[in-house]
Amino acid sequence: MRSFFRWAYRERHVTTNPAKALPKVAAKKAKAKPAPDRVWLESLMAADMREEMMLELACHAGFRRGEVAVCSTEDVHEEFDGWMITAHGKGGKQREVPISPELAALLLKGAAYHTPGAPKTGYLFPGDDNGHLSPRWVGTLCSRVMPGIWTMHKLRHRYGTRALRGTGNLRAVQELLGHESVATTEIYTEVGGEERRAAAAAAVYRDAA
Repeated sequence: MRSFFRWAYRERHVTTNPAKALPKVAAKKAKAKPAPDRVWLESLMAADMREEMMLELACHAGFRRGEVAVCSTEDVHEEFDGWMITAHGKGGKQREVPISPELAALLLKGAAYHTPGAPKTGYLFPGDDNGHLSPRWVGTLCSRVMPGIWTMHKLRHRYGTRALRGTGNLRAVQELLGHESVATTEIYTEVGGEERRAAAAAAVYRDAA
């Protein structure tokens, strides 16, 4: 309301700003909710081969549902340091994400891995949305095999949280997830008690003598 009437007053659509005196409402701080091991394992057990491939991209490459939908065998490539996959993110932005040899081998099987007669190259999930499945349908399929209220986006939270706990490098995790701001990455990553305790211990001065 404050923003709307500030705009309306500035553009002279109204003669006064009735929302000027309204108090500011602090936004509730979002909290990460990474999918635990149980959810990941139960999801895999319930998934068919196509859904398995989708879940793997979310859990082990940190892909959004839109990035999963447009993923192709052409995005998987090997570099000097190992296998990589190109993520086609928001706003046409791309990023390179390291993946394991096992995940690379799975993805290079193409749509033929999960659908008999499907091509071995091209989109991993062929469909009617410019040749691939829509992001919404990808999210729906994954939600169907995930227990309770869990969604594939929480697998992305899991990816970010595990990456941060394994390295402590928030900047690197930001790059992996394709975030413009570290502040956004902080929402995706849960800091556990062990990390807080280690940080507190590191802050304590100890005389070397």
